[in-house]
Amino acid sequence: MSEDANRYLEFLEQRTALLQSLSGALQAARAAVVSCDIAGFEARIAQQETLCQEIIKLDPGMLLVRQKCAVEMSLPGPRESREWDEKLRSALERSRVAGESVKRENECHQAVVRRSKRTVTALLNSFQTFEGNYEHLVHASPSNVSEPSGRI
Repeated sequence: MSEDANRYLEFLEQRTALLQSLSGALQAARAAVVSCDIAGFEARIAQQETLCQEIIKLDPGMLLVRQKCAVEMSLPGPRESREWDEKLRSALERSRVAGESVKRENECHQAVVRRSKRTVTALLNSFQTFEGNYEHLVHASPSNVSEPSGRI
């Protein structure tokens, strides 16, 4: 197996690992939103940004090596072994699966964020509706405010 072919497989494995980590970060962010863990949500967003930057940095080198491999494969002469072909197919499949997982997790994450935004907007509208009704309580001392009686 040529040096470029080995480098391409290494790039592909690195990219797959980063995609899998990104998928996990998206799952963790969704869990943080559901549990109202704002600090956890922000931490997962920062983690996602870092992972995306790493993927972006990796892609140009991977593309260059892939192009070299394509040129080598198109030249007449000895081909890579079947073992290399199988490694490449397997690595490409893992990368495809990881990419689909990121896409699916990202769609779920977007849906949760959209629903959360609608909930927050509804709560803000509700608070604004009743804003004048409770304004006197803001300026009252705690001893002047009576507790409601009876059961709710």
